[in-house]
Amino acid sequence: MQAKRTTELFFRSLLGASAAAYNAGWFSSLNKSALAESLRAVICDQTLRIQLVENGARMVDGRGANRVVETMLQFECARTL
Repeated sequence: MQAKRTTELFFRSLLGASAAAYNAGWFSSLNKSALAESLRAVICDQTLRIQLVENGARMVDGRGANRVVETMLQFECARTL
């Protein structure tokens, strides 16, 4: 249970800081009514939707795999020196 909570906190922190996601509340306490209200808020706010899309696009640049390989190679080179 603690690992699930830690993962949830991590993603809420990451996405919240980037404003790339809408926070509808804790999964464990989310009910149908609260979820419906959150969805309604996003659906009815075009400016919010545009901001979410733009902020999310800034997080994803298509170079993630390349950065992982570059980092792995840097560690491998440093380890062999």
